[in-house]
Parts: sequence; structure tokens; C-alpha cells
Amino acid sequence: MGDEDWLTLSSLEHFAYCPTQASLLQEGVWVDNHLTVQGSASHERVDLPGVDRRRGVRVHHRVSLASHRLLLHGIADAVEQHPDGAVMPVEHKWGRGSGDLWPSTVQVVGQAVCLEEMLRRPVPRVAIFIVSERRRVVLLTDDWRKRFEDLVLSARAALFGERVSTPSYSSRRCRRCSLLEACQPIGSNR
Repeated sequence: MGDEDWLTLSSLEHFAYCPTQASLLQEGVWVDNHLTVQGSASHERVDLPGVDRRRGVRVHHRVSLASHRLLLHGIADAVEQHPDGAVMPVEHKWGRGSGDLWPSTVQVVGQAVCLEEMLRRPVPRVAIFIVSERRRVVLLTDDWRKRFEDLVLSARAALFGERVSTPSYSSRRCRRCSLLEACQPIGSNR
């Protein structure tokens, strides 16, 4: 595999949400809608590189990550470094998408997998901070690891292999997608 076979953590999140969306993004298709703008606005503070301290926890912002084993790279919104030495990636999301945290879970578990390889030690917990709800969901990395690694294989095959087919319209997911017009031009009036 060459350099072109590396996947981004964000492309895995999009693939978990919708393989066609991930494929379109891989091809350079991007369109903003009110949800993508809200998401960008919610990241303004967390996207600034640096370190701060909260309640004894060092928080590193905008951390570059990579896994050479899985050919993944990306950026963690925040990585907390706790007084006991434990580290935990925290992914910031405006909302819960279509109500399913799986795509966000994919992204933050991928961050943990990269951190484990980079630091050569376990990263047992990950967190998703849902900005619109001011709520934090903490998950155990090992509960999601197998499903995550299976998704990496599926995404690599789909995004670097045969073209992903256009799915049928799903009102719950498609109506929220900024790429609906590019994906299903006829269905976008639904």
C-alpha cells in the first residue's frame, strides 16, 4: 500500500454515517448547510492548538495523530492528560447527527487507537462532548475496538476499491446531509 491508501479519521466517521457521503468527500465534493456551519462554529475554540488546564487535567487541543499499523491519520479535537498519567481523546460534536452516536464513536475510538500506537500504552476510555446539549458521553475503547477495525477494512475496500453505489433515500439521514444534492439530485426535494 502506498501513501494514497491512508485514511483520515474524519473519512471513517463519514463512512460510518453513510458510505456514499464518505466517497463524495474523498472525491473533493463539499457543500455547507446550516448543520455544517453550526459544527464549524462549535469547533472555533477547540480547534486552536495549545494546552490548558481544567480541574487538574491538562487538555491538549488539535492533536495530530497517526497509526502506521492501520494507515490512519487525523486530528483529535482534545486529548486530556489526567494526573494519574491516563490520556483520553475527547471529540466535540455540535449534536448527535441523526440520533446515532456510532459515527462519532468511530472517530474517537480511532483517535484512541492512534494514541495507543504513538504512546505505546493503552487508552482505555474515550469521550464525546455534545456541545448543543453540554453533555459528555464516556465510552470504553475495548467495547468498540473490533467493530472499529472491521469498519476500517470495509472503508478501505470501498473508498480505494470499487466505487460506492448511491444508497436509497433515507429521510432520517439524507435530509440532514449537506451533500444530498450531489448524491441524489432528484431526491433532494423530499
